[in-house]
Amino acid sequence: QHDCIRGRSRCSACEKRILFIPRQGTPISYQRLLTCADIVLHPFPFGGSRTSADAISFGIPMVLFPTMALRGRMAASFYSTMSDKLVSRLVAGSVDDYVVKAVSLSRNSTLYEDTKSEILATSHKIWNDTVYVADWIEFLCRASGIPSTTLSSHRAYHDALDATIPVTLLDLEMEASAMFRQGNLPRAAELLHACIKIAPREARFWNDLGSILHQSGRAEASYE
Repeated sequence: QHDCIRGRSRCSACEKRILFIPRQGTPISYQRLLTCADIVLHPFPFGGSRTSADAISFGIPMVLFPTMALRGRMAASFYSTMSDKLVSRLVAGSVDDYVVKAVSLSRNSTLYEDTKSEILATSHKIWNDTVYVADWIEFLCRASGIPSTTLSSHRAYHDALDATIPVTLLDLEMEASAMFRQGNLPRAAELLHACIKIAPREARFWNDLGSILHQSGRAEASYE
């Protein structure tokens, strides 16, 4: 079985179990498909970034084998930010280790459920960390020649927002994301409106709301 997984031999039984799914037309259809997975096998050497983040947002364990290429290390960086436990369980050091970790998760229900819980409990560390946002702002300011005083005001704003952001806002944002993934666009829009009332200067809420309105067929409202 392992030789077949490693590509060293072909197995007709395994070939019958492999399904090639057409490219999904919308993010929501892809996310619905993703919820059918119990475990995601992160491909290598190519890897992934957004697709890895999608799996994490659903709490789906994702086994990966980092490579030298940047695109092959992004998912590993997510886990290293989240939890040492996830790194030890899901980040393989070799192809053989990749197989062992994947099989262990599929056969050990206790290990699987604990890993899933760990992902859900620590994923906020990558979603809510504004340090990387500040780094991007700094780079873009330097590249475009914007004065450092403008950069300082951006940092001060985000630092102040993190210090005062109410738990209710985080709850609303997470619920809006969940409603979007389930395809309940009207409810997601309502929740984002509530987020905007609390933090009207947060661009991501306006951006997400505009995207949802556009997908709902309300293009004119999304431009407003």
